[in-house]
Order: sequence, then structure tokens, then C-alpha cells
Amino acid sequence: MQRGQKIAVLYQAGRALLDPTEPAPEPTACSEASVAAVFQFALSQIEQEISDPELSEDATFWRALALNAAVQQGTLAKSPSESSTDFSAWQLVVESLEDTVLWDRDFEMQIGMDVAPETGQDMKQKLGISDDYFVAIPMDIPDAQLNLYLDALKGLTREGRA
Repeated sequence: MQRGQKIAVLYQAGRALLDPTEPAPEPTACSEASVAAVFQFALSQIEQEISDPELSEDATFWRALALNAAVQQGTLAKSPSESSTDFSAWQLVVESLEDTVLWDRDFEMQIGMDVAPETGQDMKQKLGISDDYFVAIPMDIPDAQLNLYLDALKGLTREGRA
């Protein structure tokens, strides 16, 4: 994807994840992968907190966010403590949160890449995947508007609202 497309899908995903009045984007491989990327980023930040706690002023910031979200969503029967350094436990926390938004991982599939078109079509139909799911092209923000979208994207964050 081009830079403008990346910013557009992240902005769209961020709004949909953080604003309850924002409708969910049309499910496409790109839109769902961008949502998954947000969760993977959070998991990588948790991993960094665990491996290098002195790099951050708040050594449990990301773990606290994930834990609070999991408690709000009621996604886990047993949650780790905020200071837990058991990375596999945190993977489960983040995966449980991701599963509240993404009910499958179709975007990870490569249907039709190495099969006859009719076979790929049959597979998509059986799995309930729309014809344009894998080929939908995300909006591309013109270069002149990139800073507006970047500012709006930053505005979705706690620091951006402060």
C-alpha cells in the first residue's frame, strides 16, 4: 500500500475501535488486517515493557491498558496481574481482545493465489467471504491532506487529546 492508504486504513480502524458511534468499516482483508495490526502493535509494546522495563516512565502502561480493556469486555476467566512478566499470558489477553473485534482471520488467507479461479470462488463462498474481500483497494489520501489525517489519527490517542 501507498503511504496515504496506510494512514487511511489506520485512521479508519482507530476511529472504529475507539469511537462507539463510528460504524465498523466494510470488512475487507485490508481493513481487518489494519485492525489486527493495532492489536499486534499493543502486544509488541507489552513485550518491550517486559523485556526492557527501564525504557518507559510507566513500565506497565500497555499491560494496564490491555488488562483494563479485557476486564471491561469480560473476555478472560483469569487475568494476569498488571506487573506479570509472563508474555504468553499477555498474548492471551491481547488475543481475547482482538477476538471481540475480529471473529476470524480471513485476511491471513491466500485464497485463489495458487488455485483455479472457480476453486477459489467455491472456497470463498463456503467461508462466506465476499468476492472483493481480498482485492478491495483502500482509499488513498492525497499528499496535500496527509498531515490532516495524521493529526486526526494522533487526536485519537490519549496524548493527542491532552
